[in-house]
Amino acid sequence: MTLGVCLHGLADQVVGLSQIVDELTAKNVIVEFMAAGTQLRARAKDPFAKFQLNNGASFAQLESSISKERQAQGFKAAVVRGV
Repeated sequence: MTLGVCLHGLADQVVGLSQIVDELTAKNVIVEFMAAGTQLRARAKDPFAKFQLNNGASFAQLESSISKERQAQGFKAAVVRGV
């Protein structure tokens, strides 16, 4: 089985994404990151694929953190305005 994956929304933490991918590849699922054209397979030792996974997950985590921070600022501003 091959699973096409988009990093955004799959996991908002690098550790969480690594755990998900490890669990899937342990079950012989091929995880393919469509935008990067990278495949991760069970027992495959591809350091570049792992690097791409971690790099992409880091950006997804950063984006998620920034979004949550902006949302919290918006809530605070709304409270100040009495909305």
